[in-house]
Amino acid sequence: MARVATSGGRLQRLHDIGKSGWFYCLNFIPLVGNIIVIILCCQPAVHKIN
Repeated sequence: MARVATSGGRLQRLHDIGKSGWFYCLNFIPLVGNIIVIILCCQPAVHKIN
């Protein structure tokens, strides 16, 4: 259950920085993928007009 919540949070964060949710698939690369996604999630948000 926690994995679903964490995945949703990371997907939302990727959308906030202007990246596609498909970048979350980088998690499936052993070791390196998690590091790349964490680095992407630490970037500042892109402010857009809705």
